[in-house]
Amino acid sequence: MGEKDTVFIFDMYCVPNYPMDHEAKKAISANIPMDLHITDKPYLDLLRKRLPEAIDKFQPDLIFYNAGTDILINDAMVSSYP
Repeated sequence: MGEKDTVFIFDMYCVPNYPMDHEAKKAISANIPMDLHITDKPYLDLLRKRLPEAIDKFQPDLIFYNAGTDILINDAMVSSYP
């Protein structure tokens, strides 16, 4: 049994910001890129739709949730883009 069988990475991320590491990208099970200036409603709609799908698909025993900073309006990485 490989890591892909025991770990499921659900990743919603801002396209220009992350992930630049193409090798690490291969480990992402649910790859959900978002536009640079996504607003609350479309972000939350996407999360509400895709996260339950991922949970149903993988049936995890344990979930770690890291909200990250892609959704933070004043995130230095986001504000550095036009």
